[in-house]
Amino acid sequence: MFPVKMRKSLVVFSALLGAGLFIMVCYYMIQAIYDEMTLFKATSPSLGIPIWIYYAGVPVLSLFVFRGIYRDAMTRITQLDRTAD
Repeated sequence: MFPVKMRKSLVVFSALLGAGLFIMVCYYMIQAIYDEMTLFKATSPSLGIPIWIYYAGVPVLSLFVFRGIYRDAMTRITQLDRTAD
């Protein structure tokens, strides 16, 4: 429906939007972790584990999301290159 060049740019644009969303999530989660570690120092009621440990998984596991966004974008671009030939 759209030319290949435009579809490639839309794939890149959507990958950048997805990555941008997770960059914002990571930024605000790191900010929340810092606040929990320095200001609140809250612990879970039952286990006594600091709350920031639960939050730490979000930025760490976001690396897998970034990898998935990159891998999906590269796969789609490769497929578009093959169909263009």
